[in-house]
Amino acid sequence: MIVVRSTFVAKPGQASKLAGRLKEASAAAEIPNYRILTDLTGEFNRVILAYEADNIGEFQARIQ
Repeated sequence: MIVVRSTFVAKPGQASKLAGRLKEASAAAEIPNYRILTDLTGEFNRVILAYEADNIGEFQARIQ
C-alpha cells in the first residue's frame, strides 16, 4: 500500500473553498479512503489531498 499526497496552495482566504471542491471531486471520482487536510503548522492556505493505493499500478491507472 502507498499513500499519495497532492499538495495545493490556495490564494489567501480561499483554502476552505478549495477543500470543499477537492472533497466534491474526490467523491465524484470515487477515490477510496481519501482525506482532505489543511496545514496548521505552515502556510494556512495549503490544502492536501491524501489517498491510499494498493500498488503503483493502481496509482498510475487513477491519474490517467
